Amino acid sequence: MNRETMNTTRIRVFQGFALFGALIVAAGLVRLHIVESEKLASQAQEQYQKDTQIVPKRGSILDANRTLLASAKYLNDVEADPSQVRSSGRSAQSLASELAQLLDKSEEQLIALLDQPSRPYALLAKGVPPDVSDRIERLRRTGHAPGISLNVMPYRTYPLGMLAAHVVGFYSQSGSGQYGVEGYYEELLQGAPGRRLSSSAPFGNEAGEATWVLQPAEPGADLVLTLDASVQHIVERELELAIEHSGAAGGTVIVMDPKTGAIIAMASRPTYNSNNYQEFHIPDRDAYANPAISSLYEPGSTFKLITLAGALDAGVITPTAEFFDGGSVEYGGVEIKNWNEKGHGQSDMTDLIAHSSNVGAVWVGSQMGKDLFYEYVTAFGFGAPTGIDLWGEVSGIVLYPEAQGWYPSSLATNAYGQGIAVTPLQLTAAVAALVNDGVLMQPYVVQEVHSDAGIELVEPKSIRRVVRKETARTLVSMLVDASKRSESKMHRVEGYEVAGKTGTSSIPLTTGGYHEDLTIASYIGFGPVADPKFVILVKIDRPTVEPWGSLVAAPVFREIASELFRYYHIPPSAAQQTTESQQTTAAQKTTAAQKITAIDTSG
Repeated sequence: MNRETMNTTRIRVFQGFALFGALIVAAGLVRLHIVESEKLASQAQEQYQKDTQIVPKRGSILDANRTLLASAKYLNDVEADPSQVRSSGRSAQSLASELAQLLDKSEEQLIALLDQPSRPYALLAKGVPPDVSDRIERLRRTGHAPGISLNVMPYRTYPLGMLAAHVVGFYSQSGSGQYGVEGYYEELLQGAPGRRLSSSAPFGNEAGEATWVLQPAEPGADLVLTLDASVQHIVERELELAIEHSGAAGGTVIVMDPKTGAIIAMASRPTYNSNNYQEFHIPDRDAYANPAISSLYEPGSTFKLITLAGALDAGVITPTAEFFDGGSVEYGGVEIKNWNEKGHGQSDMTDLIAHSSNVGAVWVGSQMGKDLFYEYVTAFGFGAPTGIDLWGEVSGIVLYPEAQGWYPSSLATNAYGQGIAVTPLQLTAAVAALVNDGVLMQPYVVQEVHSDAGIELVEPKSIRRVVRKETARTLVSMLVDASKRSESKMHRVEGYEVAGKTGTSSIPLTTGGYHEDLTIASYIGFGPVADPKFVILVKIDRPTVEPWGSLVAAPVFREIASELFRYYHIPPSAAQQTTESQQTTAAQKTTAAQKITAIDTSG
């Protein structure tokens, strides 16, 4: 091969390699600009676009008069994109130094959040005040806070603080409703989130920033309660005074409309402020649980109303049926005594109520027998939740004859309210059924739901008839008569006819038996008798000054009932006015006669 041929060959080989290399480069460019252009463009765009969730406005909670109990206020969360902070050229340390005082955080805390270049998101502070938001916004717009953003978020506020806290509940730091209405209606209150797409120039420069709402947020529903904040205030005030005066550990008061089951007021102590719930703590107890629906106690003598109602309805007794009250009786191998260990001789059913006779209740229970007795206990709703629309309701405890641990003596003790565990609401609803001509209503606290779809009215719901109308009215009449026979007058309201029943119940020990000194003092009553507008349960836990329901709880009923008669402009009872007028006239005549006698004597 001559030299010329060799040179030609070399040139062709070189040209071949060059062409091959060019083809490789061309292929890469084709792949880069055509095949992967969409992907690369998307990656580039993602560096400066953020798809975020729009948090919906949480629904408000209002009382029956439209007073705000819970509402949403909007505050800014301060967020950061650590990758943008790094790419801007500013150090995490210098940015943390500038933000630390504003956010009330240490520089070390902020550096730890900002110095994570591989992370696209970090939450620096939640719910900062408006003045702080304004200062951070100025830093952002002047380019001094690269990668920092403000995200408007709804926060919960409770304008009335502690008022009705157990009913309302609270909005937790984890971002959900807890307890009360907040917890029970979480799905309705929270609404549905939306989506927002925001775009900004590199390094946090706000020039050219734009936002698109891809899907608007759906606000949560507003809830209107049956609760009346004015009545609630009266109830909480009187409850606190009673606890203070009696040296009690706590207590519960419930006010219910017996005809509908609507809860007008519900209060317990101890309690908390929904605005700063996390500061409240009770050792060995769920601090936020509502005692009115989650705390069990033995109802004591108030339960005698249930025993009597069942026996009257079944025809086992009549109001005039008699028994001998010797102060104590043996049943099922157990001696049972009256609360004061005194006997009252031959007595009828109204005497049983007036003297709160345990011996009488045992006699009535024995006349019913176990099957009939527990049939009525179940019908009145004991041993099952009432179904109220509040978070955390429990069932109560009823030990039936077939259960382990039930003894023949259990029938006797259950008949006067010992050995059976109820919630305050269960007892309130059961007695309200007697006041409501024998119909048990389901308690409820939300009466209206306001949403974008319109207004939904919650109608009262009857659960079942537990006794005949005649039975209910007979028992109410017996309660009125018993009130006149009773030595206790602490529940009476001047000018109005009211009725009810006291209770003084023992507190069981975890080791068995009952506490020797401490009690639960209670009273459940209603008024006005001719047309009852409310049922009131007063339960005072562990009073230390006096143990008796007649002395501790009945006066609280009287004060609350008096306030309610004025608040609702309920006129005095006609029969009561006539009686009091007669008493006044008689007293005036007596005084006049005494004056005449005094004049004659002196003369």
